[in-house]
Amino acid sequence: MGGYGGAGSYIARLMLQETNADLTIAGRKKARADGLAQELNASFPGRIESEQADASDSTGLGRAFQDADMVIVASTTTNYVDAVAGAALDAGIDYLDIHYPKRCFSILSGLSDRIDESGQCFITQAGFVPGLPSLLVRLAASRFDDIEIATVGAAMNTRFEKGDALYEFMDSLSDYEADIFRNGKWEPASLIEFKSLDFGPHLGRKRCLPMNLVEMRSLPDMLGLQELGTYAAGMNWFVDWLVIPAAFTLGRIRKGLGREALASLMVWGLEKFSPSKEEAALVLQAEGKKDGKDIQLRAKVWHSDAYFLTASPVVACTRQYLNGSIKPGLNIMGHAVDAKLMIEDMVRMGIHVDSSLFNQL
Repeated sequence: MGGYGGAGSYIARLMLQETNADLTIAGRKKARADGLAQELNASFPGRIESEQADASDSTGLGRAFQDADMVIVASTTTNYVDAVAGAALDAGIDYLDIHYPKRCFSILSGLSDRIDESGQCFITQAGFVPGLPSLLVRLAASRFDDIEIATVGAAMNTRFEKGDALYEFMDSLSDYEADIFRNGKWEPASLIEFKSLDFGPHLGRKRCLPMNLVEMRSLPDMLGLQELGTYAAGMNWFVDWLVIPAAFTLGRIRKGLGREALASLMVWGLEKFSPSKEEAALVLQAEGKKDGKDIQLRAKVWHSDAYFLTASPVVACTRQYLNGSIKPGLNIMGHAVDAKLMIEDMVRMGIHVDSSLFNQL
């Protein structure tokens, strides 16, 4: 679903390249699904079909899922998670999504008993962010005898087109909340608790605000962490100081208020004031003990295209699903996969990794 979108079209191409799966490109606009399917069939003959599927139409979803084994939800349909997940359960097929909002995970958690009873495999929080932050922390933990502190930061210099994906992002700003694990518990974080993180030569050092990611919540108990935080960098001065505060304020008054005008301003501001070289990156800084000594590790994962950086973990995860190594039930991607194998697959697909952490694997 959303197979002709920015992330979806990359997922489709990489799935055809990296697996033997046959695909159906689906979305609300059948003509766009037809066009991409025709284009892909030129390189991968006979493996791609197209279908009209609207997340708000349960009957149509049932028809689209009829002959499928799994649905990959790369569409901006977070308001219809219950409908899509329910249709997948009714059809007896497995499920993977790249949704960010916490409420999406809450809805899936409410279906966990039914997922367990059916023996189906549901994977959520897949992609770049969410997806890779918890995976990097897990991987770092394997390099320590005792991991104590982990910080993950995300930054992007990219361009957005007006459309559902950008509208969904604008709406999410009004729901902003953040927390940091410290003093043995998750504590609310304020907007002044920023970190300055170095994202390398192109993105540079950026001021990053704390985030709240579902995939990070259970890591302190799993890994014995004393402190854990996830942070996101801004985009440029115009977007950070004008567009985002306005979206936050208006969205608190009424969801969607001023959305179209602000989306237009954001597209213009990114084009006008951002550097020309695009990049999306994730950095990890971790501290702990190894052989009785205090050590620090740093990692960076990046690509010039944020959509590609979202798609490659999805396909690497799907490869592990196809070989049967991800158990049935409700899974968070960053917890369920073999972290070392995922990084190896992503590097082969073209993702850049810079870290002594990975050189030791």
